[in-house]
Amino acid sequence: MASHVKSLPKVKSEYCEDGLTIDQGWFITELVNKFEKEKDVRKMRRQCQTKTLYRTPDQGKTQYYIHSAPFAKQFGDALRQKYGKDVEIFNEVFEQGNIPSVL
Repeated sequence: MASHVKSLPKVKSEYCEDGLTIDQGWFITELVNKFEKEKDVRKMRRQCQTKTLYRTPDQGKTQYYIHSAPFAKQFGDALRQKYGKDVEIFNEVFEQGNIPSVL
């Protein structure tokens, strides 16, 4: 692993003109972060199979609602009517092949 980490290119940085060198600690931290994010995505996808997940414009970046019923177009339309186009319905986001903003 050490030789792989040494072979990685430097990361661009506004603080260091030459870029930052990746060390083993940084590499492992990024692997763990990636694994945790992928785990959260899988969990959220599973929840979207039986529930409706959405975030309204007035919520924080990591907050969202879980509605106990499966997603229905009528419910999505009602959410958009109430909150406007800025409501983010995670079920639709996943259907489009994207990842919700809370992740």
